[in-house]
Amino acid sequence: MNTYAITYRAGGDLRMCPVQAASMAAAWICAFDVIEALGVPVAGFGVRLVGAGA
Repeated sequence: MNTYAITYRAGGDLRMCPVQAASMAAAWICAFDVIEALGVPVAGFGVRLVGAGA
């Protein structure tokens, strides 16, 4: 498992949510789930590998 950071803009603020995922593809799936669960307008988001694997 690797740690990924989901970054997104909501309400004019830049926010970050760390997630554990087996691959970048799995992290993107998680990112879409997180953004959907927020229930607020999001101006954009991205996923980046963080930690020793970056």
